[in-house]
Amino acid sequence: MKEHLLKDFAGYLNEELGHKARVFYDRDEIVPGDDWKQALQRGLKQSKVLVAVCSARYFYDSEYCLTEWHAFGNVSVGDWKVHRPRILAKYNDGDSFPEEANSIQQVDFSNANSIIEAFYKNDARAIVYEENVKMLARGAVKAIRNAPEFSDEFPVYELAGVMPPRLKQPRL
Repeated sequence: MKEHLLKDFAGYLNEELGHKARVFYDRDEIVPGDDWKQALQRGLKQSKVLVAVCSARYFYDSEYCLTEWHAFGNVSVGDWKVHRPRILAKYNDGDSFPEEANSIQQVDFSNANSIIEAFYKNDARAIVYEENVKMLARGAVKAIRNAPEFSDEFPVYELAGVMPPRLKQPRL
């Protein structure tokens, strides 16, 4: 799913917007030689909406994912508060998401992992995947249209060393 979602999402997003969207994806936008922390912060500040592909690891294993998560939602900009929208695509394990994430309606892709063969076998999972991508794009467009105007003062906090405790894994 990961290999196809960005391409499929961007295609539907372009259609919903009626023009080509500029999608910031760190692996495509940050190139060798860039100051990657600065490029990531710039991308987070300039983005109108966060589309987060969420898993338990998103919230508990990556300071960079937490950095992007906290750059959106209800943030303070100077003396005022603003809501920077988040759209969530649940990749798996929503039971371990923090309450803040679980309070946001999610598009559920948990059954779409490893579905390449589904597209060649008339598998219903392929139809669900495509409908979910469309729903994700529609949600992103609505959020983009309601997003606050860009401010260079949008906060992006470095969360290095502030990781939440890791999830306890069962011993096998």
